[in-house]
Amino acid sequence: MGARTLLVIAVLGLWLAACGGGEAGTTTTAAGLPAASEMSLTPTGIGQVDFGTPPEETIAEFTVAVGGPSENYDWTADPIFGECPGAFTRGVTWGSLVALFSDDGAGNQEFFAWTYGYDPESGTSGADSRELGLRTLEGIGLGSTRAELRAAYGERLIEEEDLSIEVWGFTIDPDQTQYLQGLLSGPSDDARVVVIESVPGCQTRQ
Repeated sequence: MGARTLLVIAVLGLWLAACGGGEAGTTTTAAGLPAASEMSLTPTGIGQVDFGTPPEETIAEFTVAVGGPSENYDWTADPIFGECPGAFTRGVTWGSLVALFSDDGAGNQEFFAWTYGYDPESGTSGADSRELGLRTLEGIGLGSTRAELRAAYGERLIEEEDLSIEVWGFTIDPDQTQYLQGLLSGPSDDARVVVIESVPGCQTRQ
């Protein structure tokens, strides 16, 4: 899991850099609006916006909550995320929050995944550059510690590591069809969440 997540984050950065010609959205630098508290991170969407919601409706709802997108990129058929649902993929960012959309090639477009913690503008992980302060229903977000993860999820939490590439990962309820996974900054109890994302998303090809 951890290695897959790391690869997805890496190719996400490369894709966003390569899509510099995409349409840029309105940049908002102020801290997250109070409505951001309604945008809980869940395995099935964000807040009241479920996966399957059309792109423009999703973007409009998020804009009401936290302001306009930092970047709004064009659709691409390039398989740079690996194997993604649909024929085309699009990313829209709010700082380190990235919403991913799919298009099946027949005009059916929908919100299908999100990742939070990687900021394509700076190329760094772990910083909440728009100060959105998004959290799961159990109160876990960027900066939460491993100890807080354990307290919040108990036996629902699975911790994994790959010391060969220095990846410390976690999954929450991986026995479910839709679940959450993420990365920690290190192996200690006070290591902090630097990325969290929904699964399934795009699968890195082996």
